[in-house]
Amino acid sequence: MTTNYSPYKKEFLTLFILVLLAVALVLVLFNKNREAEPEEVTAKTVHIDPVLFKDKLIAVMQEFGMEDSLIKQLNSKLAKKNKVTSLYQVYMPKDLPVPFLLHELQRLLPQVTMLTPIEKSINGDCYIDISPEKGKTYRFEFLIKRELVRDAGMISLIISDADEITEEEWPEFLQYATEAAFIVSASVEGKVLAGKIVAAGKNYIVLINDKTDEIDYKLGEDYPLSRLNFAMGNIIAGFPHALYYVADASSHIYTTSIRTLFEQKLKKQGKQLKKLQGLPLLPEQGDYSHTLSYLLTTASKTDKASVICLTASQYKGIETALHYFTKRGGKIVPLTVGVK
Repeated sequence: MTTNYSPYKKEFLTLFILVLLAVALVLVLFNKNREAEPEEVTAKTVHIDPVLFKDKLIAVMQEFGMEDSLIKQLNSKLAKKNKVTSLYQVYMPKDLPVPFLLHELQRLLPQVTMLTPIEKSINGDCYIDISPEKGKTYRFEFLIKRELVRDAGMISLIISDADEITEEEWPEFLQYATEAAFIVSASVEGKVLAGKIVAAGKNYIVLINDKTDEIDYKLGEDYPLSRLNFAMGNIIAGFPHALYYVADASSHIYTTSIRTLFEQKLKKQGKQLKKLQGLPLLPEQGDYSHTLSYLLTTASKTDKASVICLTASQYKGIETALHYFTKRGGKIVPLTVGVK
C-alpha cells in the first residue's frame, strides 16, 4: 500500500543528511583553526626564558635593597615533589609587598603581558610559574619572612629658607615636601608662614636673628631686661607650635647672657635653643650630590633620625635621590620622631 507522504519523507531525509554534513564540515574547520592558534598565555603561567626572568628579578631586588642571597634554587627532589622542572624561593621582607616588586619587574619585561602571582597561603606567600616550552615549568615562590626587614636608615628633612619660597611655590611645597620641617624667622612674615605650615600639617623651627629690624622680635645686645623679656615673650607666644629655636653660633644671642635668659624661658615651654651650625647643611654652592649621597648612605639606623638641612631649590633637585632612598627601605620621618 502506498502513501501520499513518501515524497516528503524522502525530501526530509535528504535535507537531514545535508544538515549533518554541514555541521560536520563546520566542526572540522573549527578544530583545524584551534590547532593553528598559539597556546593561550594565562595570568598563571608566564612564557619567557627563565634565565632572563631570574636576571631581571635580581636586578629589581637590588633596586629595592634586597641581597642576591635572598633568592635560592631548591634541590631537584623538592622540585619534583612540586611537579616542576626547577623551584626557586625568594625571601621577601615584611615591609615590601610582593605586588610592588612585581610591578617594577614588569617594567623590565615588556614582552610579558601580565605578572599575576598565584596565592600560596593567606599570609601573602605566592608563586609565579615560568614555562619557556611545553612540558617545562620553573616556579618562583615569594615567601614573606616577618623577621626580614630592610633598613636603609631614617632621615628628617629641614628646608632652611622658608622665607625665600614664593607665594606661587608654597602650595607645591606644602603638598609634596614629604614630612619636611621649615625654618621661619622670628618676624611678622615668619609668623604668617608658621600658621600656613601648621595648617598644612607640617612642622617648623624658628630662627632668632640678631640683625632683625622688627622691634617686637629684636633681642638687642644692649637692651634692658624689660625690653628683652618683652621681645622673648613675643617670640615664644607668636610661634607656639615651634619644634625648637635656632640661632647663629657667632651671634650675640648665642654668645652672651641673652642665651641663658632665653633658654630659661624656653625650658618652661618644653622647648630648646640650638646652634644653627649644628644642622647638617648641604653646600649651597657647587655640586652637593656627593654630600647628599654620603648623608643618605650613612643615615641613622637607630630610633633617632639623621637630619639633612637644605634649601627649597635643593629640595626640588633631590626628589629622585629621595625616591631611591625610600625604595631601598629608607624612611623619611617627621622631625618630631627624634634627631641624631
